[in-house]
Amino acid sequence: MGERGVDLAMMRLFGRFPETFWRAYREAYPIPEEVERALPRYQVYYLLAHVHFFGEGYLGALWKAISAS
Repeated sequence: MGERGVDLAMMRLFGRFPETFWRAYREAYPIPEEVERALPRYQVYYLLAHVHFFGEGYLGALWKAISAS
């Protein structure tokens, strides 16, 4: 089983899940504050890979994740 934070970070980064999904998710499986705070750090690696492979279009999201860390 993988780290829950990685899954949540990817879901937030690329999933575009509706708010109704997140409400139901949090009700069934609450997200601890320390996991919420760590999500931008988990996103940095994947955003760096996307900048490398797909270009500058991901720089804004990368800087946002780095700034939030």
